[in-house]
Amino acid sequence: MKLELIPIKFLLSFALAAALGISACSDTGTNGEEGVTTEGATDMVDEAADADDDAVEETTGAVEEAADDAAEEATDARIAQAESAAPDFISKAATITEVDGTVLREGTNGWTCMPDLMPEDNAPACHDAIWMEMLAAIGNKAEFSPKGIGISYMLQGDLGAGLSNSDPFHPDHKMAEDYTETTAHLMMIVPHELLEGLTNDPSAGGPYVMWGDTPYAHIMVPVPNP
Repeated sequence: MKLELIPIKFLLSFALAAALGISACSDTGTNGEEGVTTEGATDMVDEAADADDDAVEETTGAVEEAADDAAEEATDARIAQAESAAPDFISKAATITEVDGTVLREGTNGWTCMPDLMPEDNAPACHDAIWMEMLAAIGNKAEFSPKGIGISYMLQGDLGAGLSNSDPFHPDHKMAEDYTETTAHLMMIVPHELLEGLTNDPSAGGPYVMWGDTPYAHIMVPVPNP
């Protein structure tokens, strides 16, 4: 046998009526005096239910507003982290994106800053257009040939988030024999013939070449910490 659900307002009306000694068929109490009618009790329940609805709506609105504020604060923190990679005259007008391409802020100067260089590595970087082209090529394991000089800033360095100095696709960079970390630095893409004569040894002091035997070769230029 299928049981039908009884509307909650009916149950509340019935309970309130019973508490007040109200008969469903009479408007007179046990002493013969006029009492609260069942209709009146239902109105009272309706008013209470409406008050509850208003309270729920107010609470829901407050929760949603708090969630929006928290999300905005988190986005602002990601933007600030990305901006810290480069001087203000570049980063404050740059487009800010996550590594996956999600745009946090549109920019106006052709630069793109990210709070991470690699997913969740906490190593912010700011790239010009040529660097963005090379990063796209790396992501697709595609050929890349620079048509000019590309510059990227990493003024917070990449300590704890370094890479193999020879292989951009190493399966576990931190286990690479040539794992390399660098403090504040610039990264420069130049035509490959201009790399001749530069060391690929990060410990030599001064600029060195990373990924030198790949299409993604570039010069790492250590700079003073900001």
